[in-house]
Amino acid sequence: MSVAGVRLTRATAGRAVRGGRGRLVVVAATTPQFKSTKHHQRSRPKKTRASDKNRKPAQYEPLPPPPPEFEVVAKAKPSSSDE
Repeated sequence: MSVAGVRLTRATAGRAVRGGRGRLVVVAATTPQFKSTKHHQRSRPKKTRASDKNRKPAQYEPLPPPPPEFEVVAKAKPSSSDE
């Protein structure tokens, strides 16, 4: 017998029951699954070699300065409608 993912059996299994109701007992309850973060933390690759444990971060050259976002090419001519 199964109710909501839990296997149940009669408490008097193996014995003959005469006219009475057997009591239901949980035999094997399911365990909840690990959530994704806990699973990834447990199953991530571990550093075991000394060369991996003592590794320093990579050293890169500094980036050049970015180009200017706006560049003025020529001044705008005053319009005649301002007068």
